[in-house]
Amino acid sequence: MNELNPKIPNHVALIMDGNGRWATQKNKTRSEGHLAGTNHLGSVIETFFNYGVSHLSFYGFSTENWNRPKSEIIGIFSLLTKSIDSELQHIIDMKLKFIHIGSKQRLPGKVRKSLVDMERSTKFSDANGVLSLAFNYGSRQEILEATKRIIDKNLKSIAIDKNVISEHLYTAGIPDVDLLIRTGGEKRISNFLLWQSVDAKFVSTDTLWPDFTGQHVECILNSYNQM
Repeated sequence: MNELNPKIPNHVALIMDGNGRWATQKNKTRSEGHLAGTNHLGSVIETFFNYGVSHLSFYGFSTENWNRPKSEIIGIFSLLTKSIDSELQHIIDMKLKFIHIGSKQRLPGKVRKSLVDMERSTKFSDANGVLSLAFNYGSRQEILEATKRIIDKNLKSIAIDKNVISEHLYTAGIPDVDLLIRTGGEKRISNFLLWQSVDAKFVSTDTLWPDFTGQHVECILNSYNQM
């Protein structure tokens, strides 16, 4: 794992945006766009970790995404379970520890089971890296829940510092983000890892997520020190 190499970011977070626009451009359905966005996921993950990135976090489904059409949401859930089934052995072979960041509440039982099974199957004590999926995640909700847990512990205000708050977030034990990448051209972080990205470098690429490949990863990582 890359803990000390300043030429490579330790923790990269990625907002996968543009599936819908990709589908529209090709006269396809949004569900087909989401499917296209999963086809190259394994190779993108492999490229990041081959370069020495230690922690990689993907934004898969936000708390705001519940406002999308029900049929699209069902399709996203189905894709998640299928992607976990198809990529699990690859993740195990790479010896990556998988972590779900977000709330499992409200998620269908099959989705919760897939996430839990993935976490249990990758509990490596000597992992080569950590792969996090933010699913049913919202940063404000995360900070709110952390605050409530701290209050429930009856901690005195003098005992509460930024480390205490970090320890009560979904990402407890995961280092802050060094590099935040968003595909699709938008220049917003959309309620993703707000606390953790305070010092992160930000890259917005016009490439839509289904077209984002390992070559794009290499280009961004190779220019990281010049950002």
